[in-house]
Amino acid sequence: MDAETRERDFERFFTTNPTSRGTGSPSRLGRPSPRTSFAPPVTPLGGAATAAAPTATLLRAHVSEKRDRAFNDDDVLQENVIFRAVRGHRDPSHIVVSSSDGPSDASPTERKLRMEEVLDRRNSELIVRLPTGRAHRRVASAVGSLPCSLEDLGLRVSTGRVVDFRARGFLRERPGRGTVPLIYPETFNYGRVVWPKEPSRKPQAITLDDETAKLLVDPGHYVLVKRFSAKEEPRRIVAAVYDPCVAPGEPVGFENHLNYFHQAGAGLVPEVAAGLTAYLNSAVVDAYFRQESGHTQVNAADLRRLRYPSVTQLVALGRSAAARGTDAATIDEALTIVLGAAS
Repeated sequence: MDAETRERDFERFFTTNPTSRGTGSPSRLGRPSPRTSFAPPVTPLGGAATAAAPTATLLRAHVSEKRDRAFNDDDVLQENVIFRAVRGHRDPSHIVVSSSDGPSDASPTERKLRMEEVLDRRNSELIVRLPTGRAHRRVASAVGSLPCSLEDLGLRVSTGRVVDFRARGFLRERPGRGTVPLIYPETFNYGRVVWPKEPSRKPQAITLDDETAKLLVDPGHYVLVKRFSAKEEPRRIVAAVYDPCVAPGEPVGFENHLNYFHQAGAGLVPEVAAGLTAYLNSAVVDAYFRQESGHTQVNAADLRRLRYPSVTQLVALGRSAAARGTDAATIDEALTIVLGAAS
């Protein structure tokens, strides 16, 4: 990589995320080879910012595992990642990644990782991942070695089409004649969608007419994922199956705070939907996702980058979940068995 390319990547990385611009654009602090340490207001490890990861400049990163420590005097929950980088540096063979519970933690952990463990170059994007311990490294290896991309599975993921404040005139508090289900994140219940939700502060239905048809999807089994979750919640990725039995033969609307998996716009094979939901709700996927995203949201792009079990493995996992239950411990055990049998 020539010096001009390194400098351009450095500049793009630290100015892609709007919140990182607020740090004063560290890439502009001195030339030609400044060493810069900085803490962006929100970690730029997820979404579009990672597409411009500066592969030649990142030397060190420190992760604060607790969001409520660094700015607790102001009662602020804030992602905390500190980077150390250098402009115009050769590709380092290793990167130092450390972690602590917060500024007062007197015993931070520190590991020297191979460059390829931190920078994932397999996709068109360059993803920065920060495994802070041996367990995290095992997770990264386990998920990274799975056989399929979403495209390999013949599946796609999209964001729910119904933006409620724009479609307010078509929403109904309760289902009735001329309406179809409208699904919000609050309908999730242990890996499945329960509809209608009673009681609820959200509309439960949307009218079915020519104006709303473009907001709906055909009847079928869909896997839904919440787009927003707090870092302190047990899981960052929360998935549930929408079963068309809740409203047989009727199309359905997914609200914009949801992502949904589909097959060219149509529903999934039920066993695949069940297995995909179990996989997404597993501890290993949760741990993997936290390594590369400090955001409290799960974007469709994040789910597209993820590696997945094969269709055969997903079907086996779905059948196991149906037979044994969908609690977290059972899902994790079933996933271990299914993936172990294929290795």
